[in-house]
Amino acid sequence: MAYQPPVDYKFFNGDPNVGSFVKNGLANVGEGAVREKYAKDPTYSGIAVPEPLSENDLKYLIAQYDGEIRYVDSQIEKLIAKLESMNILDDSLIIITSDHGDEFFEHGCFHHGFQLYNETIHIPLIFYWKDQLDDKTKKNIVSGIDIAPTILDFYRLEIPPSMLGSSLLRKKKDEPILFCTHFINQKQRGMRMGPWKLIENVHTGEIKIFDIT
Repeated sequence: MAYQPPVDYKFFNGDPNVGSFVKNGLANVGEGAVREKYAKDPTYSGIAVPEPLSENDLKYLIAQYDGEIRYVDSQIEKLIAKLESMNILDDSLIIITSDHGDEFFEHGCFHHGFQLYNETIHIPLIFYWKDQLDDKTKKNIVSGIDIAPTILDFYRLEIPPSMLGSSLLRKKKDEPILFCTHFINQKQRGMRMGPWKLIENVHTGEIKIFDIT
């Protein structure tokens, strides 16, 4: 765990004397303890309990995380400027997204992969293609597996029947979206459909249902 942006954007204005494990990007997110218990008992489903952090240290980590996002933003700016200088920006389909977000103790955890709350699974998805796409925001619920068939559809190429996901040009408004955890012992799965979101813990059988509105 290392939030170490190569540029200091001065997002943090707290006490610089943060804990050494935080300063060095070695925050204990509790993964080690879970792996040890899981190795002894494959049925163990406990969550990774992070090391307690002071409010100042937590703000530092969030500021570092924000700094990494800002750095990525600056690199995207350079890429777009380069495409423009080569006179190919107007012909370029640009897609910006992310694999996941991170939790910062909103639901008792830190990092990602342990739970299915929106802090980790609600990510940006931006398509840019000058004169080909409308400049507007859509509220459709979509998934990362929808990106590949959408690209094929943009270029009027056949979408293989075996391909997962749906083209966003054809996706039904209330088509359900599925997701799951990926940490070694966290067998959770969920579904989002319209305003409703369901999370099931496969180990315990516990089911949570949320009205996102």
